Amino acid sequence: MILLSLAFAAPLSIDLDGDGKAETVRVDANAYKVHIGSHTVECMGDPCEVEAHDVTSANRAREVAVCAHGPRDDKSCKLYTIEKGALVTYTWPKEWDPPSLHTAGNGLVLVKDGYRHRLVDRVEKYRVEGHRLVLVPQPLYLAETPRDLKVDRTFPLLYAPDSSTVVANTRPDSTIRIVGEHGEKDGWMLVRLSSGIAGYVHTDTLAKVSDSYQRVLGAG
Repeated sequence: MILLSLAFAAPLSIDLDGDGKAETVRVDANAYKVHIGSHTVECMGDPCEVEAHDVTSANRAREVAVCAHGPRDDKSCKLYTIEKGALVTYTWPKEWDPPSLHTAGNGLVLVKDGYRHRLVDRVEKYRVEGHRLVLVPQPLYLAETPRDLKVDRTFPLLYAPDSSTVVANTRPDSTIRIVGEHGEKDGWMLVRLSSGIAGYVHTDTLAKVSDSYQRVLGAG
C-alpha cells in the first residue's frame, strides 16, 4: 500500500483501468479535493490521505482509497477504480465508510473498525463481487490487544447475547477484560473475569456500570 497525504506534494501514479497507462492521483490541499485521472472527488477532512491498493492481482486494474479524518479521531475511506473511462466507487453493506483498508491482491479486503464502542478493533473480511464488497461472517471478533476495564457497579454476565442465563455476577470495584465482540450481535462483548469465568455483556450495560468506560466514550 502506498500512502499520499496533504504533507506530500508528489502525486501517485496508478493504473486504475488496467490499460497499461498509469493515471495520476493528486491531492489538492487547498480545495480539499482529490484528482483521480480526469475525475475529481471531495475529501472533507484534515489530513486527507490517498492510498494505492490492489484488490485482485489477476485483474490488471488497480484501486485507490481516499481517506478523510474527522474532527475527532475518526477516519473514513472510499475505494475507487476506473472502468471504461468512468470513476467507480466500491460499495459497502454499511452506512458508514470504513476507517481503514488492507488489500493483498487476493480478491479480499480487510477492514479494521474500532470506532463504534472503542473496546475492540474489529478486523472484518470482505470478498469482492464486481464492485461490491460482501462481508464474510465471523463467529467472534477477537481483540488484538484485550482491554482491561474497571467497573464500579455489579452486573450479570450472560451465557449468550440476549440470554436470560446468568453465568456470574461481577463485583463492584473490580476489573474485567474485554476479550472480543460477538460476530452477529453488535455491541455484545465477550468478557473475562479475574477468576477466569467468561460471559457476555452489552456495551449499553457497560456504560451504566463503568465510569471508566463513560470517560472513554466521552473522550471519543
